Amino acid sequence: MAARYAFWKTPHGRPYPGRDGKHAPTSILEAMGRAATVNAEGQASWSALTLHRLEPSVRAALTIIDPSGRELNETDTWSMLRPAIAAVIVRLGGKTAVPHADVLAEVDTRAAKHFRLPSTDYIILTSLSVDALPMKRAELTECRISPLGPRGDRFPTPKSLHPGQPHHKVLQECVRFGYQWACVSTRGRTIHAAFDDGMRALHLLRAIWTLFATRGSWRISSSQRTPKPVGTIRLGPVHTVHRPDGGLAEDLYWYEPSWDIADKLFNPSTGWDPIEKQRRWAVARLRRHPFGSEVQELLVRYVNALDHADHDVTFLHLWAVLEHATDTVGAAYDRTIERAASIFTDRGVAMEVLESLRLSRNQYVHASRSGERRDQLAYSIKSILDAHLIRLIKNDFRAESIVEHAQCLGLAADTSRLERQRRQLSRVICLRRRERATKRAQDA
Repeated sequence: MAARYAFWKTPHGRPYPGRDGKHAPTSILEAMGRAATVNAEGQASWSALTLHRLEPSVRAALTIIDPSGRELNETDTWSMLRPAIAAVIVRLGGKTAVPHADVLAEVDTRAAKHFRLPSTDYIILTSLSVDALPMKRAELTECRISPLGPRGDRFPTPKSLHPGQPHHKVLQECVRFGYQWACVSTRGRTIHAAFDDGMRALHLLRAIWTLFATRGSWRISSSQRTPKPVGTIRLGPVHTVHRPDGGLAEDLYWYEPSWDIADKLFNPSTGWDPIEKQRRWAVARLRRHPFGSEVQELLVRYVNALDHADHDVTFLHLWAVLEHATDTVGAAYDRTIERAASIFTDRGVAMEVLESLRLSRNQYVHASRSGERRDQLAYSIKSILDAHLIRLIKNDFRAESIVEHAQCLGLAADTSRLERQRRQLSRVICLRRRERATKRAQDA
């Protein structure tokens, strides 16, 4: 049987392995097929209205999983999904509903061809709001991140960033303020795949630095100030992709649309040495971690949540990360709170803090009521999540998955009850061993 790469997503964003179309956008595909025609050149076409109305939904419904088990970036995924839909329409002659199974089969064929492409080396040039990059290089997720002095002539800017272009002044402002240039050496079958992997490594580096540099910290800002992100290590506004010799891979750039210059460059009060020591420890742990890729994904989501100037958005995103860390996505929030509070010495206080955070979340989501001190809510949930992320990196429970880790969080807090459960489990194990020995003797 040919390998599968394309899947419809479940409501929680996971790939659905079934072929029954349970989570397929069946009605959307049927509507696209009926609205499409095949022109004289043998190409499928839709009206602009149909594309704008239906394209976002069908894009969101499909995921492609690469041979290593990671989700493919959105750009390359759509570059296969759209022509796959068109190919099915042409095969059916147009004005006919598109079967979801045919689309998956066509995408799988294109994905198999895509994953046979060779990988190419690239360099991403970007910047960070730090006073200095404290290492000669850092290797994360098969990428290498290293500091760079002035950009110079080796890394030219695209024409669309030259003087007089919209984002040229933003780039210059960033340089004048002292953002530090960084190079990310990465690889990919396409420029989009390379960019996605390289930026993920950079986000992971920011996340680990942020986690160890700011855990336990709290900032009370004036209500008159323009809201600023909770995160302290932020990306610059512009990223470019280059060949290994420094030349532009393509005459384009990536831009952070919500970027705002940092209040100040991050300069840890204790110096970079202890943070870098903890960073190296965390990276080493994650390399041999049984579910390290999942922990890395949570760290990336964590640091991206801290980048938002809207503290309501930060709060909701951090709450979602906490749900994932406690394996309670889609479950009752009572379980989220119970598991999240379990690692704290003063469990009663932690439970009540989490109850108040749940109330704030529900007020915002269900009644559009935002708290007056939104930044404090963001700091409050960050302080809880920080402890869980460090616990996940350490993997004190020696779990093999986040599910196992979360099950340990859900165990009773009463040690006498745990001892009783352990004795019961030991008894069960002994009984099972006797049963197997008896069966082997009977079979013999």
